[in-house]
Amino acid sequence: MEATALEKELQEKSSQPKRIYFGFQMTGGTNTEKGISVLRFGKGKMKVGSLHTDFAIAQMLDDVFHGTNYAWSYDPKIDDWLKSHAILVMIQNSFEYVYGPSPAKIRKSGDFSAVSIALRDAYNLLELSGAEVLPKGQRNFFSRPRLTKLFFSIYYRLPISSLVQGSFREIYHLINTFERYQISENSQLDALLQSAKKKYEHSS
Repeated sequence: MEATALEKELQEKSSQPKRIYFGFQMTGGTNTEKGISVLRFGKGKMKVGSLHTDFAIAQMLDDVFHGTNYAWSYDPKIDDWLKSHAILVMIQNSFEYVYGPSPAKIRKSGDFSAVSIALRDAYNLLELSGAEVLPKGQRNFFSRPRLTKLFFSIYYRLPISSLVQGSFREIYHLINTFERYQISENSQLDALLQSAKKKYEHSS
């Protein structure tokens, strides 16, 4: 979630200056004790970018993936995109961790209104920090809690909802990082994230 801090750490650990790029593979899947399964639709795809204007690896990426069923795209705002994606992953996974893990259990006990408001408020806080929420269509959609509530109520009735699940340890670290953005009280957002944190801490 903090690409700038990560780049700084990598540079400090390096004996010489490095060109650092960030990439995100556009896939989902599950990460359990039995192993990792990857879910994707169509050909593989990666989003790549840098915190600087000098993007010098375009030709190299073209050469690497030439002739393969894999594509890459350059995103000049990769830092904002990664933050935006992390918000969605953090909120949804916290919701599933508190009310799940099964979609049936989530449908029965999950508070879809609360998670919808929490997602809207989290994006508002991200924007207040100066970041741009991307993609814009996603921002416009999730700024409407009633639409978000409808989306989640349908999503957890679909088979795909049981095919995407990660390790909450990563989400726990995302929550800790995100807390620096929480400059104002947001009851639904705070309640969801703190409930997920406490549940994880008690299980560790």
